[in-house]
Amino acid sequence: MALSASGPAPVLSKHDIHVWHATLAATPENLAGAAQMLPEAEREKTALVASEAQRARLTLSRAWVRGILARYLSQPAPEIAIRRTPKGKPQVATESDKDAPLQFSVSHAGDHMLVAVTRSDDVGVDLERMTRLADAERIAARFFARPEHDALLALPADQRADAFFRAWVRKEAVVKALGTGIATAFDAFTVSLGKGGQQEVDVTGITGADRQRLWVQLLDIGRVDYLAAVAYAHPDSKVTYGEWQ
Repeated sequence: MALSASGPAPVLSKHDIHVWHATLAATPENLAGAAQMLPEAEREKTALVASEAQRARLTLSRAWVRGILARYLSQPAPEIAIRRTPKGKPQVATESDKDAPLQFSVSHAGDHMLVAVTRSDDVGVDLERMTRLADAERIAARFFARPEHDALLALPADQRADAFFRAWVRKEAVVKALGTGIATAFDAFTVSLGKGGQQEVDVTGITGADRQRLWVQLLDIGRVDYLAAVAYAHPDSKVTYGEWQ
């Protein structure tokens, strides 16, 4: 069942992952409402951005994150306290130990964004716009693990761009789940270039003994020019998708 932005608050069990899509296309109406969802400090910080388009995008992005999180919490969006874990990943700061803290991951591409929410650990979401790519092989040679690069070159030339994006979006989701950077981590693990579902990923090349594996899957967000993936810590996680705005 798809998530709904209206009605009763969604139930988020321990290994559930909810992925919300929202638009970043600004209108006077949604900007006015979004600004009211931000705490004063964030509104003041956003006002310092010189570009009007970037201010609008930042306002909507931050507001939609808070609005989505508020669906799971008994507090208004502006009052939600967001902190960073030691790895730099965002989570909701709570004073209660009743529930595990909300972990979330955010990704933007074009006029779209995704927000993944869970009470589990290590979640990462990525959204990519599939633009024309003339140098997929060169980029793969720089960033991909050798098996991925070899698999890409083994494909017919007209299939390589799509395969490249499928691998790239999976890898972005994995490193965001782990909180590591692209330059140091992308060639330390291998993902599939195919269209298949859930995939187990050995991440010991990044984490050592701290964590041995993650799981990653592609997401269908109903937009032909975009590709998305979510990575998570438990193979039995249930991923549910919904439209926010």
